[in-house]
Amino acid sequence: MRRILIIGCLYSETQKNVFLQKSKRGFQFAAQKFQEALIDGFLSNDVELTVITIPSLSTYPFGYKQLFVKSCDFIYKDKNIGVSKGFINLPLINRPCKKSTIKEIETWYKKCRIEDNKCIVIYGLHLFQLNIASEFKRSHRDVSICVVVPDLPEYMGCNKYYRKLGLKERQTKAIYHNLTNVDSFVLLTDKMMDRLPVKRPYVVVEGIIKGVPPEIKDKGEIRSILYTGGVNKRYGIQDLVEAFEMIKYNNYRLLICGSGDAVDFIKEASSIDSRISYLGVLPSDEIASLQKNATLLVNPRHSNEVFTDYSFPSKTMEYLLSGTPTVMCHLGCIPSDYDEHLFYFEDESLEGMKDKLVEICEENPVVLRTKGEKAAFFILNHKNPKVQVKKILDLIGS
Repeated sequence: MRRILIIGCLYSETQKNVFLQKSKRGFQFAAQKFQEALIDGFLSNDVELTVITIPSLSTYPFGYKQLFVKSCDFIYKDKNIGVSKGFINLPLINRPCKKSTIKEIETWYKKCRIEDNKCIVIYGLHLFQLNIASEFKRSHRDVSICVVVPDLPEYMGCNKYYRKLGLKERQTKAIYHNLTNVDSFVLLTDKMMDRLPVKRPYVVVEGIIKGVPPEIKDKGEIRSILYTGGVNKRYGIQDLVEAFEMIKYNNYRLLICGSGDAVDFIKEASSIDSRISYLGVLPSDEIASLQKNATLLVNPRHSNEVFTDYSFPSKTMEYLLSGTPTVMCHLGCIPSDYDEHLFYFEDESLEGMKDKLVEICEENPVVLRTKGEKAAFFILNHKNPKVQVKKILDLIGS
């Protein structure tokens, strides 16, 4: 039997609403969806699954309203399949007790039989999780460790003071040092392996997404361009706003959802141009509804940014699944099988972006509808949890 222990950073069903209400910033929508899809994929491939999670939250008091995060059962689809660890949510100490967490791993291990294929799957290059898994493996050599790498630590955001004090660099070195006990990797792009100091067998799974075939709706006369996700300057959001401002048609709208360091810029732009709307942080079901009803979905992240080679924007799959046409820059992380389902900014200047937005929005609605439908079924058939996690299980089994 294959027995998998996921050590992640996702939220139990019983915690989501509380965490969303108390979070001032940093609610991990993309990471939550990826990890839930991982769980679905393992379960659909007949794996005996257990989850230990340390919820990813911004720290008290500036990022989160509560000092203590309580331990509880990890509930997924109304079933208890593990534990969500509690901790004191302060900078530098926002992690659970090491001894009690290793004890949870021991509890999982004792349920396994000698002949079982036992693997600890860690989501993310998080130092605490890597530490405890490595320590456990040193005394349990029949357990393998597989790490899912959604982002490289040197490109992950952090508090500016954390970086200035050199703590970011020290943590990155410590993370890479702990990879010596890892047996395999799940990467989002091939180029990630170039940056990892430890070479191990790996598989590229640029993302996992679950869903149902979209109901394609008539878009009407209003040309609504939608961006959802991290509203950060490095993601090209300011260029998107400025390119949109160059469009002079009154029936165009730009809608932006999410949080980040460009929010003030967007609010100021919306106060000048009434066609621009900042909608804030919205629940995932509302986001999905907006995506299905938009004329065009856009990701303005530029291809000349170094980090784009070492991460895959999760919104790409989410956008395509909606059945709404999607335009983005041709990032180095995008596999070729996506090309026929995406529009690309061939010219990434403001003028070029503006022209492309108008060109797509004024395209024949039948052409756009057909492209959107094909893209949605491409994602549903080839990037669903069962298919993608089967690749991970083949890697672990080998």
